[in-house]
Amino acid sequence: ALSVFNAIYGGSINSKLFLNVRERLSLCYTVSSSIERSKGVMTVSSGIEFSKYEEAYNEILELLRLCREGEISQEELDTAKKTIITDIKSMTDSARTMDAYWLRQTLSGLDYGPDIYAALVEEVTKEDVIKIANSVKLDTVYFLKGLEV
Repeated sequence: ALSVFNAIYGGSINSKLFLNVRERLSLCYTVSSSIERSKGVMTVSSGIEFSKYEEAYNEILELLRLCREGEISQEELDTAKKTIITDIKSMTDSARTMDAYWLRQTLSGLDYGPDIYAALVEEVTKEDVIKIANSVKLDTVYFLKGLEV
């Protein structure tokens, strides 16, 4: 369910972050979320102008709030699952990608292959995604800004 939540929230070009913060509101030139399973960390990264920091920050948190409250359409859920399953199926085309997959599985204490992973993704429900969204906790916010010349 974590992968599906990530895809819906910010892990794909069909995500809430990309479609809203970047496309609809034009607050940034890039925005995405990613997960680091082994550390239990999710990050949101965004390339913004300093003058748009507060508005972008607030929108990023608002979109998380909407996920927590179940504002996830069936289309968003289906698209996220389809994207992940397509990625899973395509990784079998590369030995390097499969090596990385099995390393992540081993480090996570998991032993199922890509076919089972795809089946598990297919079973994820909206309620599963909402539960994951509600487990996300803001820990650290930082802004890197260059020096004025």
